[in-house]
Amino acid sequence: GLRETIKVEEAAAAAKDGGNKPVAAATVEKKVVEVQLKDYSWDQSDKFVKIYLTGLAGLDKCPNDNVKVTYTNDSVSVRLGPLSDTNNKVFIFSIRKTSHNINPDKSYHKVKSDYLLLFLSKDNPGSKWSHMTFAEKSAADAKKQSDDMKFDDKADPSAGLMNMMKKMYDEG
Repeated sequence: GLRETIKVEEAAAAAKDGGNKPVAAATVEKKVVEVQLKDYSWDQSDKFVKIYLTGLAGLDKCPNDNVKVTYTNDSVSVRLGPLSDTNNKVFIFSIRKTSHNINPDKSYHKVKSDYLLLFLSKDNPGSKWSHMTFAEKSAADAKKQSDDMKFDDKADPSAGLMNMMKKMYDEG
C-alpha cells in the first residue's frame, strides 16, 4: 500500500543520511511493532521437545543479534526481528511455564528460511510430554479426572495407555 511505500522511502532517506544519528535511531525505534506469535507446532524426540514458530518469511536474512532466545528450566521466550532494516516488526513468543522441566544449558535454536526451530532439552530424557505448557497439562489432567467419572467413547484409546505409563513413571 501507499503507507508502506512512504515508510520504506523514509527508511531509505534515513539510511542515506548515515542512519546512525541518535535522533534518526530514536524515531525509527518507536515504530517497532511487537507481534505476539501464538501459532506454533511442536514435536518431540527422546531428548528434545521441538517447537516450530512458522510464518516468518525472510527469517534467514535476519541479523543474528535480532534473534534472542532465553531459556530457563521451565520457560522459553523469543524475541525476533526486525528481520531487516525496512521491516519494523518484532515477533515475540513465550511459554511461561512448560509442562515439564527443561535443561536450559542444552537447549538451542536453529534459524530456517521461514521458521524458527527451538530445541528444548528435556530435563528427563526419554519421557513423553503430553502437553507443551503446564496450563494445558493441568487443564487436561482436570478434564481427565472429570471424564474418568463418565466413560467417553471419543477418547483416544492410546491416551489411556499414555496416562497409565505416565502414572507409573510419576509414582515409580
